[in-house]
Amino acid sequence: MTRLAMSLVVRDEIELISANIEFHAAHGVDAFFVMDNGSTDGTRELLGELARTYDMVVVDQPDRSFKQGEWATELAHMARDVGKADYIITNDADEFWVSRTGSLKHQCTGRNPVVSVGRSNMLPLAEEISRPDYPFYRSVLRVDSPLEAGTPTTDPRAKIRMMLRVMPRKIMCSLNGLKRIQLGNHTIQHEAGCPVELDSLHIYHFPVRHFDQFAKRIEFAKEQFAHESFLGNGNFCWHKRRWVAQSELGLLRSEWESFLLDNGEVDELESLGVIRQDETIRQFFVPSESGRSSPKGQPRSNVTAT
Repeated sequence: MTRLAMSLVVRDEIELISANIEFHAAHGVDAFFVMDNGSTDGTRELLGELARTYDMVVVDQPDRSFKQGEWATELAHMARDVGKADYIITNDADEFWVSRTGSLKHQCTGRNPVVSVGRSNMLPLAEEISRPDYPFYRSVLRVDSPLEAGTPTTDPRAKIRMMLRVMPRKIMCSLNGLKRIQLGNHTIQHEAGCPVELDSLHIYHFPVRHFDQFAKRIEFAKEQFAHESFLGNGNFCWHKRRWVAQSELGLLRSEWESFLLDNGEVDELESLGVIRQDETIRQFFVPSESGRSSPKGQPRSNVTAT
């Protein structure tokens, strides 16, 4: 039987890591290979607890440099050699993979050893995320038809609808023939060649959380950029470099606020077909709440992945 593994490189993800592992274990992932990159918020301790429940290997990586691709490749080889896995999903803590055919393993076939999978940002209402106990899965506004991204820019004063842009796809692949995972898991080097776009899988991405966590991430990015000069070249990590520049100018909070939607914006973007309500992830965690209310308090039907 096909064995599916998932790898994650995490740092300070205590809000999401338990939910991420629980969700994917329930949807066909057999084993997890998790690298903790110096968490200070209790994530590492929580991973130790989760490893007693799930088939999980936890690796400590205190290096402060920017080696995500190298580390993801290391975890993939570990999943193959130690975990005896056949396929790998290289994931982030804020991403939830959904299969339209049930189990994620249904997509692991020899016909498509390398597949690319689309992502949608899930956005919160401004009035809701301000609550200190706001859970990520209450962000049910899915960017269904993204706006044109325009030219990436690190200009900290440029106006960009960052969360409404087209998101790059990600990869699931057979471990047989995998050579290297590139930074971000958007591309890989594999003996099977180019990936096949697979629409029966979709990734729900929850990029917006509380401002304090966002600011903390940008401080860490600033530290990484100081040690990795190649990150400043071209459009590589342009959004993070933009945020670092905004942090230095005191513009970071206004940028974060632009990620949020108010009711007027929801009406406008829904009428344009840019966003729609989708409770697929929320329904998994709190099935009794799903379908009870829309962001404006009016009942709506559930929407599943398309």
